[in-house]
Amino acid sequence: LLVIDFEGDLDQTVREMTDEEAEAAFKGRGTRYFAIILLEARQAYMHEVGSNDFGDAATTIARHHAILPNPSQKVASFALIDGDAMTVWFVDKEREIAGEKRWLIPDGLLQCSMEASSKEVLEAVTTVVEEVAEEYGANTVRALARAKSYVAENAEDSDEVDAHELGREVFADEPVLQERFDRAVDAGAIPERVVVEKAVAKRVTKNHKIRTDTGIELTFPAEYGENPDFIEFFSTPDGRIEIALKNIGAIENR
Repeated sequence: LLVIDFEGDLDQTVREMTDEEAEAAFKGRGTRYFAIILLEARQAYMHEVGSNDFGDAATTIARHHAILPNPSQKVASFALIDGDAMTVWFVDKEREIAGEKRWLIPDGLLQCSMEASSKEVLEAVTTVVEEVAEEYGANTVRALARAKSYVAENAEDSDEVDAHELGREVFADEPVLQERFDRAVDAGAIPERVVVEKAVAKRVTKNHKIRTDTGIELTFPAEYGENPDFIEFFSTPDGRIEIALKNIGAIENR
């Protein structure tokens, strides 16, 4: 278990500090943070060289549990506490302890409440938008692109998104779909006020990726999804979809 008590200073250069500098930084006025990182040990097999019953050198393989974590392994559980605002960000996974399902960090260690992260909230929003569009045969790619574009633009001014307003923007030309989306919000599919951090909104809504049943993958800026000058979707008489990519000056093989 790695525990870190530190101060956040965006202007501080990353470098080795003297003991005096470290002491001064510790007593500074930056935001105080407290981090708890669970570094899960893993079993490993190691060679052990010893002697056998006859006194001869012998090599055996032994299983060890106290193996330090690999520097490149992902951290599955951690918590970051803002000491000034007393807010907590954490990532954890459900575990079974003594036959009981438990969340180690929020239930056992910090005893705090759990709320969906910005990424999880955005995933829920896009899922509802896609389901509503599919239910009425609308273009799901255009609907999702509009939703991401709206969230990204809204994040510039506020970290809250009005779900009903989002539905009106996404399905601006389709009142029936607006009503269906409003019913989904009222039923609790997503919160009426969606909280999305600005940094997360920009990262998650920047691009939109699609994969066709023919194996073709496309990744394009989300705002292009509703701009026919760059990409356009057509429905053919037999119910299939055609995609037109426009105003391309050059193509680079990746």
